[in-house]
Amino acid sequence: MNRKGIAVLLMALSLVLLCSSAFGAPVYMDGTAKALRTETVLAPIGGTVKSIDVREGDTIESGMTLLTLQTTVVYADQPGRVAFYGNPGERTEAVSELYGAVAVIDPDSRYMISTSTTQAYDDNENKMVRSGIIVYLVQTEGNKKESGIGQVYDVDGRNYKVRVLQGNFELGDSLNIYQAADHDYTTRIGRGSLSRTDSVKYTGEGSIVSLLAENGAHVEAGDPLFETLDGTFNGLISTGNTVGATTDGVISRISVEQGDHIDKNQAVAEIWPEDAMRVVASIQEMDLAEVNAGDDVEIEFDAFPDQWIKGTIERIASRAISDDENSKNAEYEVVVNFETNLPIRFGMHAQVKTVR
Repeated sequence: MNRKGIAVLLMALSLVLLCSSAFGAPVYMDGTAKALRTETVLAPIGGTVKSIDVREGDTIESGMTLLTLQTTVVYADQPGRVAFYGNPGERTEAVSELYGAVAVIDPDSRYMISTSTTQAYDDNENKMVRSGIIVYLVQTEGNKKESGIGQVYDVDGRNYKVRVLQGNFELGDSLNIYQAADHDYTTRIGRGSLSRTDSVKYTGEGSIVSLLAENGAHVEAGDPLFETLDGTFNGLISTGNTVGATTDGVISRISVEQGDHIDKNQAVAEIWPEDAMRVVASIQEMDLAEVNAGDDVEIEFDAFPDQWIKGTIERIASRAISDDENSKNAEYEVVVNFETNLPIRFGMHAQVKTVR
């Protein structure tokens, strides 16, 4: 090779070295998909946890039910027309103090008898009256003898009431009450005078979650009227008996268990928000001069080899990851933002390389 050729070769090598110096080799960093922030879910109302409807690690959407609180349902104990004085969200105690009850039933039965087993035939079987049993009524005063059918309710120890279901009776009539249809005197469980049936009041405890019948509707014995739970609703507006997710993301922690009693505004779960996912990588001290916030990078996740996606360095920590002052190979945290249609999950490992 002549001198001219050697000179050209040396010039070419110089240009290669110059370009290599100007555009150096890519910097590689190991990283992991992590959440930059955690969102805490607070219970909007207190109560007892009936069920937990998700598990840690589940992907959830905003509004999805995380847990359900136990409610208490108040049932009608006799047929009639119901009227409500309380509304969802209100405290039963406040409603009852103002109106006397949360709900009132005007019974179908116009007449009732208040009595006790002190008027029963002296037999132990007659002194164990149960609510709901059908009984037989006989009026025997004067020249009048009428019979009918009734049903026991509101049993309180020896005292109980009977609603009249059938019979041509009048107010003030004195009636014998029997357990046997043939009116056998040995089955008499009480005696009393006929009076008008009072409206039946239902009060409940706690805050009203929902009304379970239409105002003014006819209900049967055993029909649900309303449900309540502990605690107080914000603004006296019922938000139901569930605690929902506040953002899209992944459940990172559930801090309560089934059966726990929780208070209003108590933390019950934590979520890694979907929009908080970043690749958090580390860079060695010797490579810091090669990267800057705002630089474009490419990311390859171990779960999706050879599928490089675009990203941008969001920030580089100003403090080393390790506090070891004697370390000669300090590393710094690098946060990389990215967008992709790949199903990336929190905790996935990735490799990040700078783009020159």
